[in-house]
Amino acid sequence: MNNDTLKNRIHRLVADQVGEDIDNITDASVLRGDFLGLDDFDMMEIVRHLEVEFNIDMMEIVMSLEVEFNIEVTDDEVERVNTVGDLISIVQGKVSA
Repeated sequence: MNNDTLKNRIHRLVADQVGEDIDNITDASVLRGDFLGLDDFDMMEIVRHLEVEFNIDMMEIVMSLEVEFNIEVTDDEVERVNTVGDLISIVQGKVSA
């Protein structure tokens, strides 16, 4: 499978999972939020809520990647993911191995 096809499949999978238009998904798209600047709110409650959403979304993205590409992604690999490009690198390494 060529890299462009692989990247497009991952971009589409992420876009579908997060409810975003695929044209807005790039390798540099950040999957982990930056919660700075929200000082008018109860930050701990907001961060707790967003972390749960992130963890659920990320788990669903990873499970979809595992099925789509017939691979296994470890928890350690998931913890290092910050961008869509990070996901692409993990999948490329496993598909070409």
